[in-house]
Amino acid sequence: MALTVDFYYDWVVSRLVSKQTGALGLFPHLRYSHVRDNVICAVTLWAMSKALKSRQDGSGRLFEMEQLAIKTMRGILFCYTKQLDKLENFKNNQDPDQALHVLFDPHTGDAVDVKWNHMQMHTVSLYLFYLSQMIRSGLNIIYTIEECNVVQNLIYYIERSYRVKDFGTWGLGTRNDSTQPELSATSIGLAKTALKVCNNLNLFGPKSCTETALFVDPDAVFRNESILKGLSPRESLSKNVDAALLLIEGFPAFAIHNQATRAAIKKNIDDELLGKFGYQRFPNDQSELGEMKNEEKGDNEGLIRYEWPFLVLFQLISAIFDGEEEMQNFAKYQDILENSLYESDGFPTLPRAVKIFSDEQVAEKDLQAIPSIQALLILFYLLRDRHIHPTDLDFRINDKKFKKKKSNSVIQIALIAESTSFQQLLSTYGIITQTPNQIASVYIWPSNKLSHLLSYLGRSEVLGLTGRPQRPLGSLSTSRVWRIGSKTVVSVPLYQDKQDFYICKDENFIAKSIKNHIRFLHNHWTSAKRPTFCLMLSSTLFKKDSKPLLEVLNMLKFGEFEGIPIKIGRLQELIPAAKLTVLDCHKPLKDTFDFHENRILASPKLMRRSLSIRSADENSMINSSTQSSGDKAVLLSYQSYIQCCETKTVEELCLVSSDDASPLAYKVVALLRLIEVIGEDFIVEGMKIVDHIQHFYKIVEGDWLVLRLCGGYLGKSVDSLAPSLATIVVANKAVCFGKMGQEEKLVTGPLHPKLLDEIFHTLLRDQDVLHVCLQQEFLIFLAEIIDEAPALFEGITVLRIGWIINILAEILLNLGILLEYLPPHSLKRKLLELLSGDLTTSYCSQESECFLRTRILNGTLGRVPNGLYTLVWDLLRTQPHLTLVVMDTTLTSADMAGVKPGEADFALKVEAFLSDGQDSITRHLLVETLQVLATAVARSPELRLRETVDVMELLERAKVNKNDSFDDVSQKVLTVLVKEDYFAVQGCSIS
Repeated sequence: MALTVDFYYDWVVSRLVSKQTGALGLFPHLRYSHVRDNVICAVTLWAMSKALKSRQDGSGRLFEMEQLAIKTMRGILFCYTKQLDKLENFKNNQDPDQALHVLFDPHTGDAVDVKWNHMQMHTVSLYLFYLSQMIRSGLNIIYTIEECNVVQNLIYYIERSYRVKDFGTWGLGTRNDSTQPELSATSIGLAKTALKVCNNLNLFGPKSCTETALFVDPDAVFRNESILKGLSPRESLSKNVDAALLLIEGFPAFAIHNQATRAAIKKNIDDELLGKFGYQRFPNDQSELGEMKNEEKGDNEGLIRYEWPFLVLFQLISAIFDGEEEMQNFAKYQDILENSLYESDGFPTLPRAVKIFSDEQVAEKDLQAIPSIQALLILFYLLRDRHIHPTDLDFRINDKKFKKKKSNSVIQIALIAESTSFQQLLSTYGIITQTPNQIASVYIWPSNKLSHLLSYLGRSEVLGLTGRPQRPLGSLSTSRVWRIGSKTVVSVPLYQDKQDFYICKDENFIAKSIKNHIRFLHNHWTSAKRPTFCLMLSSTLFKKDSKPLLEVLNMLKFGEFEGIPIKIGRLQELIPAAKLTVLDCHKPLKDTFDFHENRILASPKLMRRSLSIRSADENSMINSSTQSSGDKAVLLSYQSYIQCCETKTVEELCLVSSDDASPLAYKVVALLRLIEVIGEDFIVEGMKIVDHIQHFYKIVEGDWLVLRLCGGYLGKSVDSLAPSLATIVVANKAVCFGKMGQEEKLVTGPLHPKLLDEIFHTLLRDQDVLHVCLQQEFLIFLAEIIDEAPALFEGITVLRIGWIINILAEILLNLGILLEYLPPHSLKRKLLELLSGDLTTSYCSQESECFLRTRILNGTLGRVPNGLYTLVWDLLRTQPHLTLVVMDTTLTSADMAGVKPGEADFALKVEAFLSDGQDSITRHLLVETLQVLATAVARSPELRLRETVDVMELLERAKVNKNDSFDDVSQKVLTVLVKEDYFAVQGCSIS
């Protein structure tokens, strides 16, 4: 029977209003107040006001409930405002020590310094999500411009959630180590949802100016969504199943749109976590909520798990939102809920948790009436009894803009030629362009200048907030028109910004980037307005005998590309149909920003004098046909130049660097050697050495070895490194940076760009300046390939970039190609051929040679046979006494504690065990030996191995030849295992 609104009002007063603090409106639990709990309580107060509104209550109770909800949301904002120093530091560096606290004193708003993992990104996202929902419903929560700035900076705080490792919903870190954060699907999903609903939200209401509207980077939304898709249906790399996923699978976030993924999440959680009284938070849940660890609690002797009844409420509320109240599961969840309820003060009450002891029939209910849990219970009953409707709590249900679908809009492109003469040349190919003078009324900026302008949003000198961090803008941001005051601005894509990274000088790369840009916009553009971007065309991109850009432009002018509608036209004619983003009323912009500085159209300023590059054009800056092949008959290798320079004196190096007959790459290597010997400020030919390096980097076209060396020394970095690393990590791969044979850095999770830069410009620069940029290129290529063809990475757990470069260079050298001279697009193609096996196959002439080459390739890539980790896990499980040894590394049954055979944590332990293989051949032979050993025990489980097995020694005793087939390796290893008493039980068949 449905309960009356009056009953619900009394229930809310008893369970919530009576607990609310007077000063800030926060809800304490024990001594603290948690942000997440307070948001849930505020939502229920707001929902109660909606219920009163539906019956047109005129007693003042409606206004009371609204004001109480507002008071709580403003109380949370006050707590955040007291931590602006942390907010400012974290948004720039993502330092865990600078994360916003989630626990506060409910009376003063001060952060509580207790032992607690405060970095929980989902709490800020949940607050912003419901702040948006309440403001859109008509509540006035934000009162001043400075408060708007705080909220805008909270948006910046969560934008990069896709690469921030946090402690998860429960504050317990990874499954096996509560002190270690990791990437969390729940945090990413809630961040994506919050960013989408906050975009263009006017905090003062729809009638205010755009100064109080929130700005959200659309590419940040996409990246969070992309990484979430890669993680799902897991919660994290260490947690395949976690009840926290309920928050993004369904209510409140509904962040996952793929119905098969939603179903998989619900099935996994039900199968592994659902009990008689509710859900465990994760398998074998025997820990208290983080803030309760040191509080008084009962005797837990014999405790086998906790069950949390409130988690069932998320399933029930989600079912109502999905219209599935009549489904069988809804009744099942309701029965579990009713089984847990008890009555207190005349109202249904839900226990905080239920302890299940060794005797499954014995359960102890924790009868604390936690405000947030009771609030969630009341919210469910309000929905069940239809006093409120899901649309009262989530405006997205009726807003078509938030339906997950692509728009199929026409993609508009304006072609801008650098000069009138070049415009005339392009017209001979039928390509219609404009010059900068013909679009004088529109500002064309590089993406980094637009990013600088956006840094004014959220800036506040009064509060010490610097606004948006200098983050690169992606395709969704640069494919729109910007209106700033009375100015109209468009931006060129990041891949066309020559001040960025030398890769944009590769015309084939630019041609492919344009195609990828169009495909990306077609697949991910959701606005009804058209995506619009400019292409800057310069003569330097159109080299002799190479016309990839011309082919693309000729394809586009016919109005279609791969079935995608394209419109090429004058920029002024494209603007009316384009997506428009308005940034107005920003006083700092009007006072300090230079709109007229238009760097993208400026000609590069040449230095007063530089080393001659005439001979470099003739010898080293070879034409495209020679360049693409890296013909070693024409060019000396990078190592040859280094060897030539190592024995030369300073005077001889100066002669090399100033000799017109020297290839440009030789000159640069000589200059870098001079820097090692006497420093970068040494004068050569009237200029400092470092100035020569900078000059070469700016003006050289096509000599990729020179560009890589100069870029590496100057500390150049690709802006998309962090997203590329995140793409690889969520695919369950780790990345190892470092030159083969030297120190390596293993990365198992996303990193902040500054930390990535430190790896490249400290570790790699000390090893080899060429690898600084080369390994950046490979990181980008590997991320693109793993996204396009994930099957190529099966069996690979760790991508050792230095090893991959080494094997690719070796194979190419035998084919007459020097890797360091290849342009980026050719390098990626060769890498793809390497991963697919095509490059190796073409190089093998005999069967034994193919065995060796495959062994080298798999050892380099770290590829292992399917099922190897499960075999090793079973080996350690069935032989608990066993210690496997390789060099100084061991693997024992202790390494399988708390992990399953198919999980990344165990795979990384096995990889660390195998990493002592001194080279790629030895490594893979160790893999094969371990496979034979584990298979033998699996086939004859009665066998008992000796206590210590040195796998390297076993391999040596078997006298395996590197050209042997796997069958030969198996036979030799099995023979040694039997003959040399590796087994305690004899006479058993292990063939």
